[in-house]
Amino acid sequence: MKGAGRALFPALLVLASLAAGCASVRSYERPDHIPGRPSGSESPRSKPYTIRGKTYYPYETADNFSQTGVASWYGPGFHGKKTANGERFNTNSLTAAHKELPFDTMVRVTNLANGRSTTVRINDRGPFSKDRIIDLSKKAAQEIGMIQTGTARVRIEAITPKTSRRTLSRSEDARRAMETLEKVNASMDRLEQAGRALARIYIQVGAFSSPANSRHAAATLKELGISGRVRTSGGRQIVQAGPFRTRQEAREAMRSLSSRFSGLFMVEE
Repeated sequence: MKGAGRALFPALLVLASLAAGCASVRSYERPDHIPGRPSGSESPRSKPYTIRGKTYYPYETADNFSQTGVASWYGPGFHGKKTANGERFNTNSLTAAHKELPFDTMVRVTNLANGRSTTVRINDRGPFSKDRIIDLSKKAAQEIGMIQTGTARVRIEAITPKTSRRTLSRSEDARRAMETLEKVNASMDRLEQAGRALARIYIQVGAFSSPANSRHAAATLKELGISGRVRTSGGRQIVQAGPFRTRQEAREAMRSLSSRFSGLFMVEE
C-alpha cells in the first residue's frame, strides 16, 4: 500500500511484508491508548497516545492550524477496518489520518504541484513516517491528483469557525452577487419577452414596380388566409405578410408561402 504507517493494525502484517521482501514497510502498531476511546475526563478528540515509545498529544483545538509537507494515501487494503476513532475506514470517503489534529476536524488539502484541493475529515491517526504529515483516503488522493505518484507535497489548513470566517464572508458575498445577477437576468428575460410581444415581424414577399403584380401578390396572401400589407418605397410597392408575434410563427408562415413565392425574408420592426 502507499502511505505511511497506520496505528490500527497488528505488527504481524509488518513481519509478513518483510518476509515478502518489500522495499518499504508501513508500521501497523496499535497505540498504547486508542484515540477516541478515553477513560476518565480526557477528551476523545485530544487523548494522548503512544507509538513506538513516542507519545503524541493531539491538539485541543484546530483553530488557525496550517501545515506544509508530504501527503500519502491508503486504500483498498484497509477498507472496512477500524480507524483510530472507532469508525470503519471507507476508501471512497473523504477522510484522512493526522497525528495531532482533533478527530472530526475538517481540513482543506491542496496539492502544491497542481493546485487541486479537496476537503477531508480527520478520523484516524498517522502517518508515522517522519517525512509525512497526512494520510489521505484513496478518494481524497484521487481528487487532488496524487494516485499515481503515491505522495505529494501539500498544504493543509483546518477549517474551523475562526479560520473559515473570512471564507464564509467571501461565500456570502458570492451568494449575494449571484442572487443579484439572477435578478438582473430575470429582469432582462422579462424585458426581452415584452419586447417580443410588442415587436412586429413581417415576411417580405416582394417589391414590385407594377401595381398589378403587387395586387396579385396581396390576393395570394388573402387566398392563403395570411394577413398582409402593401407599402410604397422608392417607387416600388412592397408586399409583406404579417405581422407575426414571434419568429416561430413567421417561420411557419414562411414555409406555407415558399410554394408560391421565392426570395422570402423576415423583417422586424
